[in-house]
Amino acid sequence: MNRSTTLLLVSLFMVFIMGTILAFGIAAIDVHNADAAAPKYPCVFRHRVAKIDTIRSIATRYQIQPWDLVAANKYNIIKPNYPIFLNDILCIPAPLGSTKQLPAWVLDQAPAWFFARQSGQKLYLTGYNFPTGQNYFVITSQKGDKSGDKIGKVKVVKKVRFDKVINLEKGYTASSVCLKNQTYDTKTCVGVYR
Repeated sequence: MNRSTTLLLVSLFMVFIMGTILAFGIAAIDVHNADAAAPKYPCVFRHRVAKIDTIRSIATRYQIQPWDLVAANKYNIIKPNYPIFLNDILCIPAPLGSTKQLPAWVLDQAPAWFFARQSGQKLYLTGYNFPTGQNYFVITSQKGDKSGDKIGKVKVVKKVRFDKVINLEKGYTASSVCLKNQTYDTKTCVGVYR
């Protein structure tokens, strides 16, 4: 085998390896960003939900129809109440001019949010504006723990406010708490106050 044949074989092998890496890299991107890669609703901007935001105010700010905002975020804004959650990052699509209408109470509802406080071996959760009738797993993690522990459930009975006290194991110090919707697999997380 001469030098030029060896170089040709090495070059072909390198092209094969790079193609394989590129193919698997693209597949991984598509799998992990399936909701962000919806071809009908490409994101033009991203918006972090603040306490004063509503679906109407966000849509008005970016000059899009409210339904286009809901449809572009179908994995975050879910039926039947279409809640938005404080600090969620929403996809803002290009204006598509949808004609589907949402009720005023949906357009003007404040974002759902909660806070968590630990005192000794008790974890106190207080939430506001969560959709009634929804069930959430309470998932906590300790500093440096990425997996999280299911430590309880919250059933939202009243939209205005919920309070939940969870007893923790001795020595357990939660650094963050997530509420994961049992039906729609969405979650919202906060840090824990001491």
